[in-house]
Amino acid sequence: MRLPGTEKWDSANVVSQIAFEQNFAATAPKLMREVGYSDALPFKAKPSDANISEAIFALGRAAELAFATEQISLGLQICEEIALKYLRPTTLMQIAFGATVTAATGFVRVELDNKGITLRSYTEESINIPWPRDNSAAAADLLRWFLPSAVASVPRSTLDSQLQNPVEYGISYQEFTQLKLDSEFRALADNGEFNLTRLGVILSLEDGFKARLLNLQNDVHHWEMFEPKGSLIDWRLLCLWVGIYRFDPDMAKLASGIKQQRNDAGEFIRSLAANLSKKPFGPLKP
Repeated sequence: MRLPGTEKWDSANVVSQIAFEQNFAATAPKLMREVGYSDALPFKAKPSDANISEAIFALGRAAELAFATEQISLGLQICEEIALKYLRPTTLMQIAFGATVTAATGFVRVELDNKGITLRSYTEESINIPWPRDNSAAAADLLRWFLPSAVASVPRSTLDSQLQNPVEYGISYQEFTQLKLDSEFRALADNGEFNLTRLGVILSLEDGFKARLLNLQNDVHHWEMFEPKGSLIDWRLLCLWVGIYRFDPDMAKLASGIKQQRNDAGEFIRSLAANLSKKPFGPLKP
């Protein structure tokens, strides 16, 4: 299924734009070093060692274009490149974005424990991010950033047990109580709610994605140039549905049977998630 609004995009031009983003990703690190630009302090890395560039986001845009136009194999190849080359050393926000993209596509597993967050790839290399125990708000933000990729990585029963005692992560009960009020957290985590209640929250997130997509399409110039001023895919929502299709058959069955007003953007995310959830963890077959 194509992303709504892309039906009239010229295939050859889309391929050219994907190639442009890939080429930019390849040259961006050198360019950024030459101009001395840094978007943030790199996580646990010296500035001279860090891949402080736009590269990972350029590849993210390329993957979005591929998935939006039903080029699933190409999208997976791009996400595998992110997993292999662009997760370390890098900035914390780049890691969070890369974890979301690669967990949704089955190249990286994201796990939580009382020590921190671990990204495991099929190359047997891992990235460990410790909880900032002296800063409850920062620890809550870290959980918020990486929770979608964890949802796509581990069974719900495992994740629910990992969220039982947030104090182990340096998150105060007050901070955690506030976090649980977020719509996205209620959709991602069990939170003691019935599946039907949780599904209602998910549908509201899908409505939000549809509204954002319509706003992008209203900027006709950038939309027709394949350069929308925002993400084509809600990766966090995609992770949520990938996790449901991978690990939560009861929720998947409930979602397939409920009658709702048509939301073609949400339908696209579900269709893509169902496809990606069938890919086993690990590398693409040669």
